[in-house]
Amino acid sequence: MAIDPLKPYGLEEPERPFVRPWYTHWWGVFLIIIFTVIIAGGSLFGWRVWSYYNKLKTGELASAVFQFPDSFTAYTTDEGQQVVIPFFDVITQDDPQTGPIDAAITIVEFADFKCQFCAESALAVRGIAVKYPNDIRYIFRDFPVEELHAGATAIHIAGECAKDQGKFWAFHDKIFQNQDVVTTDNIKAYAAQVGVDIAEFDRCLASKKYDGEVARDIEDARSAGVYGTPTFFINGRKIEGSIPADLLDQLVQGVLAAQK
Repeated sequence: MAIDPLKPYGLEEPERPFVRPWYTHWWGVFLIIIFTVIIAGGSLFGWRVWSYYNKLKTGELASAVFQFPDSFTAYTTDEGQQVVIPFFDVITQDDPQTGPIDAAITIVEFADFKCQFCAESALAVRGIAVKYPNDIRYIFRDFPVEELHAGATAIHIAGECAKDQGKFWAFHDKIFQNQDVVTTDNIKAYAAQVGVDIAEFDRCLASKKYDGEVARDIEDARSAGVYGTPTFFINGRKIEGSIPADLLDQLVQGVLAAQK
């Protein structure tokens, strides 16, 4: 028979109240669901980026990115599998862009000024556009993800106002270079650094003339199946995630070679 060591001293171990495990409470179940959705969504996005990366690396995707007039184009992989890539018409005339309208390759990027991956890809895309000035038309479109990056929408609207003064690309580069410290409170200081007239800039912001423009870009992006940033459309074919500079160059060379 076991002896309670507390009894000789007139003490007894107090009865401990029953405590429900955290995961049996409603908030515990809610947290489990939220974390499950986040993990599943992140895994799916990571897999899709990895899949596109491998297709780019092997040249499989490069062989399919052309300017086709039809809505869908099929191509055959080395394994004989038929793959259909949807064509999306996301080209606009009023968004910031470089290169000739009749360029052989049109790159449309939906980006978020507060997205780290967009900052990483910005240098690569700007570099490739400079390297092939007569062959690439590059269009920047707004897709601020406010749920992840509070204040991003305001920065994109500020970018549109900078475009009014012909300063968008300087603003674009300055924001990505200082992404970690740019806020809605100091955005005017960065605009001033690239030569924006602040009085005119303030009037533009106050008028809210570009609120609808940014909203339309977001709507167009969602219609084209954009879920994260950066997302590129190269001659209408969607590529999700940041593209390394060397693979982007390889892709461009492949498309140009195929069109000769």
